[in-house]
Amino acid sequence: MKNADKLAGKKRIMATITRAAFIGFGEAAQAFLVSWGDKAPEVISGFDIKSNHAQHRESILLEYIKHGIQGAFEAHEAINGAELVFSLVTADQAEAVAKNVAKTFTPKQIFLDCNSCSPQVKQRNAELIEACGASYLDVVIMAPVLGRTSAIPLLISGKKALEIEPLLTTLGFNVEVVSDQVGEASSIKMIRSVMVKGLEALTTECLLAARKAGVENHVLESLSTTYPALPLNDLGQYHLERMLSHGERRSNELKEVSNTLSELNLNGSMVNGAMEWHSALGKMPVEYQGQDLSTLSDLVLGQLAHTRTRAVNE
Repeated sequence: MKNADKLAGKKRIMATITRAAFIGFGEAAQAFLVSWGDKAPEVISGFDIKSNHAQHRESILLEYIKHGIQGAFEAHEAINGAELVFSLVTADQAEAVAKNVAKTFTPKQIFLDCNSCSPQVKQRNAELIEACGASYLDVVIMAPVLGRTSAIPLLISGKKALEIEPLLTTLGFNVEVVSDQVGEASSIKMIRSVMVKGLEALTTECLLAARKAGVENHVLESLSTTYPALPLNDLGQYHLERMLSHGERRSNELKEVSNTLSELNLNGSMVNGAMEWHSALGKMPVEYQGQDLSTLSDLVLGQLAHTRTRAVNE
């Protein structure tokens, strides 16, 4: 465990969680439920903003039923009486959620901010929640959750991180306590994303250019010689699929990464470029259906050409 000196002397407590709640019931929340299995609390409630929109209401209500949780039409209804409240929304909504629910929290409740936000956002959210006497935890998810069969890895930080860690471990998470300072866990996630999401964008830019220039095989062969441990053909296909499926959400997360770098007085030009790629691919009407790298590249290049032509005509 890192920063153990900061946490020394703090008592770990074990308790049984009987009720939990989700704010945001998308891919991550549903993966949490699946991973808990028979370790799940007796009562689980949830609220997702989709329930307030006519075109999405039926689908989210069906998800509540499918996963056996008590759905609510307001966030404060979902969290009422819940010992653990997991906030799992898009990065741009994380602070609004904390502001919305802060005044309804009680001292016995714990707000787990699992959103991909800058450390500064997490610190502001902590102030709001702790002002009500409730506990706040900075939580980051350190691996894709969809289809995961092993324990979901979490980094946590906050005043009561060491006390809360056993509760999360009991649910089946693989938890590492970073420190008692809100924002330190998120700093790790944000700075790591410079590489992870930046590499996705860099690989995509390189291989799309190679495909369009007709030198794809030569570029892949040359790069494989230079980086023999890097399976660029498979990696390029995987990166394209991830960006097409999750690009818009990941673009929002990269905004938070850019904010983190700004707070560190560092130039975020690489992050901003990656943000544009993730946003562009995330908006494309291209679905990954097992296509190989060449076919997938052609579909993406076709969409890029269509976008440029439309922009010129407008």
